[in-house]
Amino acid sequence: MRLDELRLKISTLYTQGWTQTAIAEKLEMSQQNVCKHLKKSKDLWREGSIRRINHFIEEQLKKLDLLEKTAWEEWENSKKAEVTKRLTTNNKHKLEKGEITTRDQCGDARYLAEINKCIVRRCALLGLDEVPYLIEDPEDEEADVATPDDARSAYDSILDTLRKRAGSNGLAELN
Repeated sequence: MRLDELRLKISTLYTQGWTQTAIAEKLEMSQQNVCKHLKKSKDLWREGSIRRINHFIEEQLKKLDLLEKTAWEEWENSKKAEVTKRLTTNNKHKLEKGEITTRDQCGDARYLAEINKCIVRRCALLGLDEVPYLIEDPEDEEADVATPDDARSAYDSILDTLRKRAGSNGLAELN
């Protein structure tokens, strides 16, 4: 019997409730060898599980990176001036008058919310969701440490400012 087949047989019997001594008797080997094979099987299983988990996390991080990149691009696009072209024709379909208007935009805050979600998800995947971060320069020993509540307050303040700017420009209310 090959080594991997032997380990599979030992592991199968063990998970079925067999004792190491009973497995040793059945396979005509010492209990110490059964113990060593079980330990090696557990180590291999653990390594494989860790590789699968790391692969899953890596795939999720790639998806989040793409989503965040797209959200940043759309955020920048939403800040560009809106250009409207209006053409007037006569009843013979000839151009009589053309008018181009531009209107400044302050950006769509929904993209910032999506970016924030990406950051939160990434932190959760990496196990960083409970780690405080620095508000000021990380090299400054007296820098203030922010909590998640501080971050939320800062985020809400930015959204309020954007809403006020949108209102003063006659734009639709930001959600």
